[in-house]
Amino acid sequence: MTRKQNVIPFPTLKGKPAKGAYSYEVETGAPPPPPRSCARRYPFSKMEVGDSFVALLGDRMRIMSAAGYQRRTYGKAFTSRKINDTEIRVWRVK
Repeated sequence: MTRKQNVIPFPTLKGKPAKGAYSYEVETGAPPPPPRSCARRYPFSKMEVGDSFVALLGDRMRIMSAAGYQRRTYGKAFTSRKINDTEIRVWRVK
């Protein structure tokens, strides 16, 4: 028995398609979605050393994660401090 190389057989169980066996149609020319990045959500690319912005305290971990990406990728460094019960301030330090 020979198989065509471009045909992928579906898994079967007692002659019936196995659970999760689906048929997919390959499409050509569909544009990919634009890249997503947390870096664009925050003004890191516009900041010079000494600049800062205020954000909600609940976003601190997300912001500092994005700041870590900026440090690893572009060599920029940021720090944050809690300024009241609901807000933080983020500074560019390098």
